Formats: sequence, C-alpha cells, structure tokens
Amino acid sequence: MTPVLKSIFPFTQSVIAEYPIMTDSHISAKLENAKNAFPVWRKEGDTKRSKVLLNVASLLRQQKLELAKLITVEMGKLTKEAIAEIEKCASCCEYYASNASLFLRDELIEKDAIEKANQSPYRLGGSIWTKDVEKGVSLARAINTGAVFINTLVKSDPRLLLVE
Repeated sequence: MTPVLKSIFPFTQSVIAEYPIMTDSHISAKLENAKNAFPVWRKEGDTKRSKVLLNVASLLRQQKLELAKLITVEMGKLTKEAIAEIEKCASCCEYYASNASLFLRDELIEKDAIEKANQSPYRLGGSIWTKDVEKGVSLARAINTGAVFINTLVKSDPRLLLVE
C-alpha cells in the first residue's frame, strides 16, 4: 500500500482527502524540472512576470468562495477569516506585480560589501568578481585586507598563509 498524507477536518476528525507521498525519484524529477525552468523564467521581463502575478490575483478572487470553503474545512478557520486570507494573498500578488521593476532591478551593494569585508576579523585575502575591472580596482582599494584579487584567487600566494 502506498503511504498517504491525510487531510483531516479538525472539527470532526474525519478524513477529507488523501494524497500519495511522493517517492525520492518523483521529488528529484520535480526539482530537476524546477531547475530547468528557472533559467527561462529568470530571463522573462518585468511585464510578463507582473502579468502572471496579476493573473494569480484574479484567479484567487474568482475562486474565493471555493478556496475559503477548502481553508475552512482543512484548517478550521472561520469562513470570514478564510476570505480575508485569500484577499490578502491576492493583494500581495498585486503589490509585487505593481513593484516588479523595482524589486527586479539590478542593485549596487558596494557599500554593504565593503563594510562586511572590513568587519571580518581575518582580512588576510579576498577576491572581487566583476565585469567592470576598474570598479573592481576601486573596490579593492576600499577593502582593508592583506591581498585582494580581481576575478581570480591565487591560492598559492604566500600572502594568504596564516601566520602565527
């Protein structure tokens, strides 16, 4: 017999539904699919991502009563609370859709990176990886460490050895 997860109505303890537990190979296949889909999704622009989120918000609202009933039965929430939860989820989707360009833009974090590097108690060596070598040199000068390499790390460099 295949093991199952049971969804139980909290009030009566009756079984609402049973879901087969996935095997390790099934989970691995799902993870592989997600891994393969990510590079494609990553290249999608703000507009397409926003449309997907707005569609999810719309579907949540269209199916609000059906979903609220499911939440009430499976979780024991009051219908009023379940509807509020669905509305909150739809609102979150709309918020992220309307702010996609802000959240997905490239962000310069140089100041934070320099502060973090300079707070390290070790600071024997470091490396900066960047497409902009001039920017790398500028950042390297701001880091208080023994040796900073740009787009490489010379592990055999004697300056990186721990000296007692």
